[in-house]
Amino acid sequence: MSVRQRFKKFSFIFSVAVALVGFLVLIGWAGNITVLKSISPQWISMKANAALCFLLAGSTVILVNRERKTPGSEIIASVFSFIIFSTGTVTVLEYIFGFNAGIDELLFKDRQTIFPELTPGRQSVFSAAYFMLFGFCYLPGIKKIMKPSLFQLIHIMSGIFALAAAMSYLFGTYFFIGVSLKFIYVIHSTLAFLLLILAVLFSQPDTGIMKLVSSNTSGGRVIRSTLPLFIFIFIVLGWLRLKGEQAGLYNEELGISIFILAMIIILGYLLFWGAASFTRSEEALMQSEERLIKANKNLELAEQQAGIGNWEYDVGSKFSHWSKEVFRIFDMPPDAKPPSNKEFLELIHPDDRPPFIEFLNQLLEQKNVKTIIFRTNPKKLRLKYLLPGWQVIKDDKGIPKKYFGTLQDITERVEAKTALKQREELFSKAFHSRVFGLAILNGENQVININDTLAGLLEYKKEELIGKKCSEIELTSPDYLKKRGELGLMLMQKGSIENYELELLTRSGKMLSLLLSVEPLNLGNAPHWLISFVDITEKRKAEKELAESETRLRAILDTVPECVKIIDSNGELTYMNPAGLAMMETDDFEMVKGRKGLGNIHTPYLKEFYRLVTNVFSGTPGKMEYEITGFKGTHRWMETHMVPLRDEEKNIVSLLAVTRDISDRKRSEEEIKKAIERYELIGKATNDAVWEWDLRSNDIWGNDSFYKLYGLNRQTDNLNTLEPYTHTHPDDVLKMKTALDDAFKQQQQSVGFEFRFRMQDNTYRTFLDRVFISYDEKGQPERLIGAMLDITDRKKTEAQIKEYNEQLRQLAANLQTIREDERQRIGREVHDELGQWLAVLKMEIARIKKIKEDEKTLDESIAIMLQQVDGCIQSSKRIATELRPTLIDDMGLIAALEWQAEEFGKRAHIKSAFKTDLDKLKLPIDFAIAIFRIFQESLTNVMRHAEATVVTSSLFIKKGNIVLKIKDNGKGFDTAIIGTKKTMGLIGMRERVLLMNGTYAINSTPDKGTEITVTIPVPTD
Repeated sequence: MSVRQRFKKFSFIFSVAVALVGFLVLIGWAGNITVLKSISPQWISMKANAALCFLLAGSTVILVNRERKTPGSEIIASVFSFIIFSTGTVTVLEYIFGFNAGIDELLFKDRQTIFPELTPGRQSVFSAAYFMLFGFCYLPGIKKIMKPSLFQLIHIMSGIFALAAAMSYLFGTYFFIGVSLKFIYVIHSTLAFLLLILAVLFSQPDTGIMKLVSSNTSGGRVIRSTLPLFIFIFIVLGWLRLKGEQAGLYNEELGISIFILAMIIILGYLLFWGAASFTRSEEALMQSEERLIKANKNLELAEQQAGIGNWEYDVGSKFSHWSKEVFRIFDMPPDAKPPSNKEFLELIHPDDRPPFIEFLNQLLEQKNVKTIIFRTNPKKLRLKYLLPGWQVIKDDKGIPKKYFGTLQDITERVEAKTALKQREELFSKAFHSRVFGLAILNGENQVININDTLAGLLEYKKEELIGKKCSEIELTSPDYLKKRGELGLMLMQKGSIENYELELLTRSGKMLSLLLSVEPLNLGNAPHWLISFVDITEKRKAEKELAESETRLRAILDTVPECVKIIDSNGELTYMNPAGLAMMETDDFEMVKGRKGLGNIHTPYLKEFYRLVTNVFSGTPGKMEYEITGFKGTHRWMETHMVPLRDEEKNIVSLLAVTRDISDRKRSEEEIKKAIERYELIGKATNDAVWEWDLRSNDIWGNDSFYKLYGLNRQTDNLNTLEPYTHTHPDDVLKMKTALDDAFKQQQQSVGFEFRFRMQDNTYRTFLDRVFISYDEKGQPERLIGAMLDITDRKKTEAQIKEYNEQLRQLAANLQTIREDERQRIGREVHDELGQWLAVLKMEIARIKKIKEDEKTLDESIAIMLQQVDGCIQSSKRIATELRPTLIDDMGLIAALEWQAEEFGKRAHIKSAFKTDLDKLKLPIDFAIAIFRIFQESLTNVMRHAEATVVTSSLFIKKGNIVLKIKDNGKGFDTAIIGTKKTMGLIGMRERVLLMNGTYAINSTPDKGTEITVTIPVPTD
């Protein structure tokens, strides 16, 4: 049993003892048994909660250090450690803060009589503190993170206090009692503490401080042998010194001197003993090292001779060691460092890497591992075959801690074995080939081996032939009997026979054509013969069938209507059948034999013809069409197909061409082509979208305009995917279907209808579709041909003309109304203004008649009459001006426009300004009056509708046009409503402008004013 195993065994014994002490004390409390509680009535009893903690602590150490742990045991140990930690912590807090938590007498009532100062039922503060530390160290989370050295140091320090208490009892000093009654350790608590601390320390012999104590090193052995002796000797010497002083054998000074002298002697002896032990260990170690060095050298030589290296891997430290031979195997320097795992795997052949990794995983999982051979990576080093060996070193728990192994280079052995196996396989495959029939005969012509092929050819079983002589095998045929003697003579003269053809009859009477070969062999220093037969029966049969086939082929070639010819690698004609000669207008093959490319081919096709011949000789079959002229001048169109002809070695030696006369087809195609071209040109020449729909095949054709109308690409898009009526306005679909159905029922030849078509920008335009219908013999429609004409602009023009006519009618009526209104207005003004002026003038004249002597009154009447006459003159001028602006005749258009703008401002109380860079503008009177009336009407509209405060107008010439602009800052309006309202003023202005070949534009935005622009070409006359 190892030291560490003994330590764990002692830990278990001490833990049981501690738990037993706690259990017995609890029984003492339960039965009030003094000897179990305090051993002696004069001593303090162990408290019940301390006994419980000892019971739980011993049980915890046992559960934690079990070799086979279960989840249940770990949970129980965690609960025990928590109870111990809680009990100790609460007790320490009671001492510090002076309160009673009620746990001291939770189990049993304490009748303390020896030291009344002590709290009943409460364990000492030293006990509580240790239990708190013990429970804390064994809490699940703490134990995992706490370092083993710290864990052990806490329990060693606690052990020192417990040992001090034991010495107090031993020496009778009661040191702790002198300090405070709260620090009392009872005797069995002291012993239980010592045992518990030893149990805890011995439970971890592999870690921390205990790793050195339990090791098999010299230091470990010295500590184990001297430390208990030191403690025992020092305690005994101290006890003897104390007892000697108490007995009066010596005084204190002498006792100290004797004690020190005894310690010096004992320590000196122990030091010499330890030094001697170390010296012996070092000498043994040196001898072992020398032997190890010698053994390593011998091992290195042995490894080098055997090609076997060794390796070592420590699981704990992950340290790897390779011998020099291992480095040599991997073509690495002997003083190099072992590669990492990743680098090592890169040295292994990629195909062997996965099984090698699986091998390592099985090795680490301690499974039964089979021997593996792996190859090195040829990209890293020379390809080698390696054989690994291994051995596992386990610890006390059976867990692997080290791996030792060997590595052997078996490349030569594997390569030799592979070569031998390949030769054996090669000979075996050759001998048992299905192509050759083979047999081996000894010097007495006795069959010693024969393959299945030869036995099968002769219709025998191998067992029937092996051991027989050739004369005992029934081989016969007229040919064989005739040539048997010749074969024997040939073998005697030449020593061998090669590819000798003969015929043999099988057992069933089947005739075989065979090639015989005989070669001498030397097997086991004895002459032998290797006999081989090759069955050429099928070959001879094929040759016969080929000859017959050639005869039939010749007959076919002489009768087929197509031209069949053969051209050799030089491009020369070597064969042509009669049909070909007829196409060439000759019956003499010599006229075309040897000709290159047949000089009858028209020049434009020669280059393509030679390219085709070149491609076919490169292995690519092909065809082409060309024109020829026969020897008698006949023109023909020909279509030829060419394929390469190969020899037995698959080399192209010539080409075969099959040519037919396609003149009739070409003429038909030409006519069809011309018809199609005419059809396409007609489709392109018209602006209509022309289409054709085959109702039987559902194929659709359309011209370029049709594709463009549907937004399709003629090169990439297929019209057959179009769905009928997809672009037709939903309201027009039923109308179109009804029109077509009615036409079909009445078998009309054509039908037309207007409909709205959705364009690519999702707007609709109006089309007129004229459809022509073709019917089959049953009267069913089979084809539709239509032409779609965009009549949107025509429809708009018609609508505009209709609207213009309506507007003109309204304008004429309005002009008549205006004329009557103007007459009425002029009549009213003449009646109201001139009539009033004249009435007043009449009254004044009548008044003058009555005045005779009063000159002053006469003067006043004359003044009034003059004023009235002036008013009549002004009214007459104004009325005349409104009827026709005479200012235009007198001063010109510019002055008239300036006057009108000024008069408008005065009359409408609107700020008005007129600008022009023209001094004079000479225009025909009708042009000038029209521009003036447009200006006058525009200002009138501003006054009536704009609610403006400022009006600016201008007149200038730009690019040969007279431009008149009137702009206001009024409320503006939506120009879209102009077309919906019958505004006679605007219609009149527009008509005046159109009569002068000009344009009239209104630009207005609500709340942003209005601008009118009139553009009129300057008259040339």
